[in-house]
Amino acid sequence: TGGGNKFIVKNGGNVGINQTSPAYKLDVTGSTRLGDGGDGSTPPQKTIIAGQSVEDPTGGFYGSYGFLELNATSNYTGGARRYAITNALDANKFAIIRSDSNMATMQMDVGGAVPAGAVADFVIDNSGNVGIGTTDPSSRLEIKATTATHKLVSLNRAASNTAAMYLGNDSSNNAIISSNYSDLIFGRDQSSTLSEWMRIKRDGNVGIGTTNPSAKLQIVDTTSRTGTTASLIVEGRQDGAANVLTLRSKDYSAPTVGIGADHGPIMRWQGFDGTDFENMGYIFVGADGQTIANADAPSYMSFGTSGDGSSTPTERMRIDSAGAIKFNAYGAGYLQ
Repeated sequence: TGGGNKFIVKNGGNVGINQTSPAYKLDVTGSTRLGDGGDGSTPPQKTIIAGQSVEDPTGGFYGSYGFLELNATSNYTGGARRYAITNALDANKFAIIRSDSNMATMQMDVGGAVPAGAVADFVIDNSGNVGIGTTDPSSRLEIKATTATHKLVSLNRAASNTAAMYLGNDSSNNAIISSNYSDLIFGRDQSSTLSEWMRIKRDGNVGIGTTNPSAKLQIVDTTSRTGTTASLIVEGRQDGAANVLTLRSKDYSAPTVGIGADHGPIMRWQGFDGTDFENMGYIFVGADGQTIANADAPSYMSFGTSGDGSSTPTERMRIDSAGAIKFNAYGAGYLQ
């Protein structure tokens, strides 16, 4: 009706709807709909896609799998790709497969392998493992890239296309967790409330109990510690004397040469004055009279405290490289 054939059955059995030269068993030109919504009494409806067989090495075809191919042409953009949705991958996996630049129709390879020139971007195996970039995921979610990148996975900022955090790896097979020029926060969620435990600032400073660390490591403990408890505990285990803590020193301007006389590591003690922290005392270990050399590191240890009306510690006692104990910068005598 209406001046043309709307339904054609060709001699070979191909059926055309609004198509005079059907190339497939059913070739439809125009919008289509499969199924309809329930009306409260109609049993549920479903559409089953089948007919994709898997070829064995001898050329035989077996089984019936679903295979839905989304067509594409290069008329609008040369970057167009065909996509296939199937459960025929390896004859037992669901996959979303992307074609290469060749726009020819896709067909599963021998044994249900990925078609030549195509890539299985997304896979679910028959145990429920999900793979992105891999056809054989070994965990609930496995993501694989062909080259090392610290941007293997990105977690974006709220309502933004800009990443907040990346997960990835490097060329030495090290795992990487990195922020996108922002802080990394570690904590615990309870009842949709985040409790922050640790923060790595974008400048590399690490804070535990503080959101704004001013040193490579700053720990703030607001708990009132009593008895033998402490804000920081370092435990070493070894038969005999355990090497629990080591402090090292290098010159900033000449880090490849030995440190000179009176250079070395220092530990400081500070107290809060209600506004800021004031220096109370220190322990300093310095090179005694010479530059440190291999197997030759004579040193002294000095102890300083702040006097009344001062926050600048002064040396009160020194143990030199010979073992002599000297008081008040040698002014009040010494023990040897």
